[in-house]
Amino acid sequence: MGRQIIIGGQFSQVDNVTNVQIARLNTNGTVDTTFSAGSGASGIIGGMPVWSVTSRQNGDIFLAGGFSLLNGIPRKGVANFMRTGRSILTSFRICPRVAE
Repeated sequence: MGRQIIIGGQFSQVDNVTNVQIARLNTNGTVDTTFSAGSGASGIIGGMPVWSVTSRQNGDIFLAGGFSLLNGIPRKGVANFMRTGRSILTSFRICPRVAE
């Protein structure tokens, strides 16, 4: 887990490595190739797909942005990835009226 850096925005590659709107960097700035956000954010509403990124001590990642799908799973603007990226914690729910 370490102290990697999570980045989000409107991009499809980071340093020639495919990462769709979400990527993780190692402390030396190289892309962490063990992390994958799958198909990334889609169903973009209002510009940028990812506005904000934060993580918990256990490495789980929280994203907020103008998306309605994350890795193909319906998420209205807020989602919680497991630390590896590809798996979304579907049990994480917020108010159902967010971003409607």
